Amino acid sequence: MNTQKLLEGFQTDLVRRGLPVDYAQKTAAELADHHRDLTEELLTSGLDEPAAATQAAQRLGDQKTLVKKSVREFQRRHWCGRWPLLTFLFGPLVLLITAWVSTYLILAVVVVSAMKLTGIEDPSNDGIVSTSEYLIMYGFIGWCVFVMPAAVLLFLSRRASRAGVGWQWITLAALVLAVHVGTFKCGFVDRFPGNPINLETGEPLGADMVMMSIPYFFMSNSLHDVWAWYASDPWQCCQLLLPVLVAGLIVWRSKNFAWRREQSLRAMC
Repeated sequence: MNTQKLLEGFQTDLVRRGLPVDYAQKTAAELADHHRDLTEELLTSGLDEPAAATQAAQRLGDQKTLVKKSVREFQRRHWCGRWPLLTFLFGPLVLLITAWVSTYLILAVVVVSAMKLTGIEDPSNDGIVSTSEYLIMYGFIGWCVFVMPAAVLLFLSRRASRAGVGWQWITLAALVLAVHVGTFKCGFVDRFPGNPINLETGEPLGADMVMMSIPYFFMSNSLHDVWAWYASDPWQCCQLLLPVLVAGLIVWRSKNFAWRREQSLRAMC
């Protein structure tokens, strides 16, 4: 193994693992310098050049171990690289719930301010869902169960890309979001099966009443209940599948970029 071969192979492997090109070049150059120093030291001890280069490479260790060590050192510079399980298993829910609460608080302030300005004390419940009510409600639901999970996943993917974290962690975050977001069902009464009633009065709820439900299958052992909950309507299926589809696009994009960086690096070498 000569120094140039070591330099090219090592930095290519680092870029393939998702590390920036400049960092890969710098780390590979440092390794190559160390390899040259060891080779020169062994040459002075009486070895010929091929034997000295081979023994120097053996002292450095195999390339796979060196790449793994370098990647780990780079990842430790970032909090999501130091604690990937904590970040991509629990982080998605923390970020999503924080976004939900922030949205609710902002809307509450806007609605209360608008009611004070207009003098309206309480929205009318006439039992009829108007077009504006449909647009407002489903716009809010779409924002919470589609836009926000996608935004959280994009944020985490950006952090993962900067830290050189593998696509497996993005997939984990997507699955966590998919199960969590796909679990909730929110909408007007007509979206829910049966005849929902007011638990206090026992009377049927008006058509313009908004409900939010969590799955009852947590208390059930039937797989049919689980399937029925997630596949109950197209909206629910989309809630479940969207984070997975977004993660697929992110992984494909990151792999495509990594391939381009690798080809660019090979061209420079």
